[in-house]
Amino acid sequence: MIKSPLAGSKLGVHDDSYLGKSEKGLVYSALLYPDGASWPHFRVWLLNVDKMKWMLRSDVSLRAVVENFATLRL
Repeated sequence: MIKSPLAGSKLGVHDDSYLGKSEKGLVYSALLYPDGASWPHFRVWLLNVDKMKWMLRSDVSLRAVVENFATLRL
């Protein structure tokens, strides 16, 4: 059995995680509020099957996304 990349972490009430499959392999994603942050982070891990270890591929602050989106002119 493979543990999730968040195994042993204390998850908050509003944290969500998902397991899925992509062209690149097995993917684990989570919407987390790290350290009680008011804005969530979206994190994506890809399973390295050779090492049987989750590798963090993306960590995006949704606050930064919203702030950057607000500056775009449509």
